[in-house]
Amino acid sequence: MSSEHFDVVIIGAGISGICAAHYLQKRCPGKSYVILEQRSKVGGTWDLWRYPGVRSDSDMYSFSFSFRPWDKGWNLSPGQMVREYLADTVEQMGIVQQIRFDHEVKTAAFSSENFCWTLETTGSTSLTGTFLFLCTGYYKYDGGYVPPWPGVENFQGELVRPMAWPDNIDVRDKRILVIGSGATSVSLVPALAATAKEVIMVQRSPTYMATVNSTESAMSSYLRRHFPQSVYSVKRAHWIWDRIWTFWACKAVPSIAARKLIGEVMSQLPSDISKEHFTPRYAPWDQRIAAIADGDLFRAIRDQKVNIVTDTIREFTEGGIVLGSGKELDADIIVAATGFNLQLNYPMNNMEVTIDGKLYRSTEAMVHRGMMLSDVPNCAFVMGYTNSSWTLRAEIVCDRVCRLLQMMEAKGYKQCCPRRDVSEKEEAGGFGHLISGYVARSRDYLPKAGTSAAWRAPPQNYLVEQWMMERSALKETSLEFVRGCPPARL
Repeated sequence: MSSEHFDVVIIGAGISGICAAHYLQKRCPGKSYVILEQRSKVGGTWDLWRYPGVRSDSDMYSFSFSFRPWDKGWNLSPGQMVREYLADTVEQMGIVQQIRFDHEVKTAAFSSENFCWTLETTGSTSLTGTFLFLCTGYYKYDGGYVPPWPGVENFQGELVRPMAWPDNIDVRDKRILVIGSGATSVSLVPALAATAKEVIMVQRSPTYMATVNSTESAMSSYLRRHFPQSVYSVKRAHWIWDRIWTFWACKAVPSIAARKLIGEVMSQLPSDISKEHFTPRYAPWDQRIAAIADGDLFRAIRDQKVNIVTDTIREFTEGGIVLGSGKELDADIIVAATGFNLQLNYPMNNMEVTIDGKLYRSTEAMVHRGMMLSDVPNCAFVMGYTNSSWTLRAEIVCDRVCRLLQMMEAKGYKQCCPRRDVSEKEEAGGFGHLISGYVARSRDYLPKAGTSAAWRAPPQNYLVEQWMMERSALKETSLEFVRGCPPARL
């Protein structure tokens, strides 16, 4: 069994892992690191999702890395272009050499005696690291959530899940039901409608939607070719402010925001389309707002290529489904775009983690600064924004982790560990403002947040949190530092 030591072990080679590697190379060039990736390619989520129409639902100017500006002219990019962007990034920045593909971490054990993590991966590989940086995302890659529909085993057609889209499926001239109305459905449905005989989107309840231009204007394209950095900076700032303003407005005046969002959708649809199909039961941004690229879903409805049904599913039959109303819908293919499952041991996910022999349990942990865990030494994780681009917060976290590592090295600290006070009250964690199904199903299994500044759930505001993280002290009373002698609280 081979054994190597690294200053930092990064788990995951998606957006967060690539970001972590860049900041380590830039801010801590003397530290050794390795990235362990369970898949055979970079990209994480973007290597996983391969269904027709897959695209970013965040703008690419804030979703791309600040250290490698997006220059393709797309606001909402097709999935293939995102994968190429990430692959090019690791190549250009010399990160790919530090990635070990097909390495799934099975166990991670921290020893306070040695100030060190020991990790066991697939292939009987063992390595050690001083600091563990978790960049694995928050949902399972097991195919997504499928409700326990009665009679689903009776369906004689193809039942497909977007997360595990088959390469050989033929949708031409087929009758297709897409169950769900979230970001996956609204990008998948128009793509299927291009060649399918019939596409029906079946939703239990509607989702708020907003049309977004997927590509830039001719003038913007001209300016980008001549002033690339300036145009990128302006567009990035525009999209960041737009997301912040939209989220604030939706929370401040939800009824007005709802009328505006629904009104803009209905203005793009035929007059005979019922408003009930686009009127959610919740307030805007209680769940994510689905981006409709160039209004393609609404165009498909206008062209009578797509129909929408709002109802529950009573049961599956051999030829389709029976709705709660009793109406039957026939189908050759049914797509279960019904969401995904959160990791139940977040952010350790499938790893068995112990600290001095004690097993980590997510339900016992409290999140510190939205990036560390109570009583888990020398460890940080990336959790992006749920109301804006994931990458924005990934960069904030990676920057702070690197500054923390620099400070520890300068002061001679071997260990850093968040310690919660017994008086700290618990609240819902990082998904606190969302009521989406995947959150509701898993909320009881997630680490908790507290009420004081260091333990509170992060603000869903990039500019505010950036300001807070840059100015909050690295040596906090809630952090315990060790120099190799008994802990000293600072």
